[in-house]
Amino acid sequence: MRLVTVLTMMGVLFVACGQQGTEPAQSSAKESAEDLFTAYERVRSQLANGEVASGESFNSVAEAARATSNVLSGAAKGHLEQLASAAESAADRAPQELNQAREAFGEVSRHLIALLSAEPDLTEGRHVFECPMAKSYPKWVQASDTVSNPYMGPEMATCGVASEWQP
Repeated sequence: MRLVTVLTMMGVLFVACGQQGTEPAQSSAKESAEDLFTAYERVRSQLANGEVASGESFNSVAEAARATSNVLSGAAKGHLEQLASAAESAADRAPQELNQAREAFGEVSRHLIALLSAEPDLTEGRHVFECPMAKSYPKWVQASDTVSNPYMGPEMATCGVASEWQP
C-alpha cells in the first residue's frame, strides 16, 4: 500500500513539474513574438502614414524574427527565418521610394502571415486585412480592427477588408 502511495505521489509531482516546464517556453515565445509584432507595426504604421520605412526599421523586424526563431521550432521556425531574410533584404536595399518599401513590406507580411497561420495562438489580439488594389502581396497584420492600409497610405487609408489567416 505504501509503495502505491509513494508511486502515485511521484507521478503527481512528475506531471506537475512537466506542466510547469512548458509554461515558460510558451510565455517566452509570446513575449518574443510581441517584440516582432512591435517592430512590424512600426514599419506598417510608417507606410500607412505615407512615410518610407527605413532600413533600420526593417532590420528591427529581422532581429526580432531571429530572436523569436530561437524559442519556436518546426514550421514556425522556418517561417521566422524566411521573414527575417525578407526583412534583411529590405534593409539591405534601403528603399528610397515608398512603392519599394511597400513591396518589401508585402514580402515580410507574406512570411508573418504564414507564421501566424502555422501558430494560431500568436494571432490573439491581431487582425489580418487584405487590399485588392495592392501591387505586391496584398495582406497585412495589425492590432486594431479598424483598417489602416500600409499599401495605399493616407490617400486610401481605409481601403481593405478583413481576411483569413491563410498565406
